[in-house]
Amino acid sequence: MYHENVPLGTALRRLWWRVVNSLWLVVTPAGLTGPALVVLGVIASRRSWWIPGLLYTAVTGAAAAALTLPAAQPGWAAPLMAGTWLVGLVHAGFVNMGWLEWRAGNTDWSVKV
Repeated sequence: MYHENVPLGTALRRLWWRVVNSLWLVVTPAGLTGPALVVLGVIASRRSWWIPGLLYTAVTGAAAAALTLPAAQPGWAAPLMAGTWLVGLVHAGFVNMGWLEWRAGNTDWSVKV
């Protein structure tokens, strides 16, 4: 893709726009990828975002509930929770690219001023 040389202020505004519109990623390391994807999917009307968000939330919730049982803790719950967390982080990174494009109004967000 061809990019012209632009003034520094314009380049910083573009970077700032991307950073501000990517701030939702801050909640993903805390295990809140599922709810974040549900919110973004509803806002952007993207079923491909909110359905996985519901699945991540359900799986994480079930694993967390199994870990808090007073009886013997199942051996599957912690690895399932960790795996869901890791997959959710990667998925959130890919969703963020689509989120930025949607926020830019389906234009080339990398040149949005």
